[in-house]
Amino acid sequence: MRTSLVVLLSLFVGAAHAMGVANARTMRGNTFGSRHLYGTGLTAQNSVVEIEQMQVVEKTPNEQIVIEEPDVAQPIAEETTPVESASDKLNAAIENVRATCGGLGAELSDLRVMAGIGSAVSAVGAVAGGAALGTGIAKAKADDAAMKLTPWGAEWEKLIKQDTTTDFPTITNREKGEFDEYLSGLKPKESNYKYTDSDLQKYRQESEEGKRGKTMGNIRTGTLATSAATNIASAVLSGTNQVKGDFKDQINTCLQSVRVLSDVRMQARIDGTVSDVELSNAEKIIRTCEEWSTVDINSINKRALGATITSGIGAGMGIAGTATSAAANTDKMHLSGSDSERKINVASNVMAGGAAAASLTSSILNAAQIKAIKRAATVADECEGALN
Repeated sequence: MRTSLVVLLSLFVGAAHAMGVANARTMRGNTFGSRHLYGTGLTAQNSVVEIEQMQVVEKTPNEQIVIEEPDVAQPIAEETTPVESASDKLNAAIENVRATCGGLGAELSDLRVMAGIGSAVSAVGAVAGGAALGTGIAKAKADDAAMKLTPWGAEWEKLIKQDTTTDFPTITNREKGEFDEYLSGLKPKESNYKYTDSDLQKYRQESEEGKRGKTMGNIRTGTLATSAATNIASAVLSGTNQVKGDFKDQINTCLQSVRVLSDVRMQARIDGTVSDVELSNAEKIIRTCEEWSTVDINSINKRALGATITSGIGAGMGIAGTATSAAANTDKMHLSGSDSERKINVASNVMAGGAAAASLTSSILNAAQIKAIKRAATVADECEGALN
């Protein structure tokens, strides 16, 4: 109905314009002055408003008039977000713990293996250092016995071992003092032998005692070198076998996710829609993975650092001991009887003892590190077992 009125009105206006009605303005006063349109019951103002609302597009009389209907707004459907259940939240929290705690055992496995190797190497160094010290003491005894040997003394020993029944007169009823004086007259004198210091040293070196001392010296040098090498290897292994900083961060992240799971489990229990099996599984995960808070990661690094330092000291003493032992056992120095030989031998034995002690300490620290790593590895295995 309203559309028909608009069409009639448009035709009326177009006809008036075509006929050139001179009193068009007068008609506005007479016809529209009443502000009514004949036969419509609409005022001019209202019609204009309604026309604007209906988006009337007025064209020339020869053009087609297009009337656009107003767009009708369509209701927008509201998007509904599905409500996450308590069970879903619990499972999501468990998955978060699995993601943050599940891979911690892999790095600990490598640390444990390396610590075991380091401990074994240190133990070898301790044995080598102890062997060097033992052979050094045995060498000192053999050298002392060799230094008491002299050519004239050997002649005298040979003489008194001979059968003296026919060579010595009957000494029955003689006083002991007279007999001793008689024997001393037979004893070879040092002045009877023309030996230089070099000759005397060579004589002692070729003796049984001298040869045994030489062998002991070589063994001491070799075992000191072994001790030095093992201590160097132990220092390198201990220095690199430490927990990295990001591993501590991983543990902290794991513990944080466990705390979140604990809160979610409490809410799920209050909600009452989660099964007892799910709650029990979550409780098991919380109980086992929360044990990471009792693991002292710093102790692993502290023991590794201690083992590195002691192994370094042992390596230094082993190297120095090897050098002094080799110098003391040269043909020029061995059984020379000089103060230098005595001091060098003493220094070599001290170095051997120091290297052995350092290796033993390093081995103990490595064993303690292994214990700490095993504790962490046990927690990792139990936590991952609860998550599987």
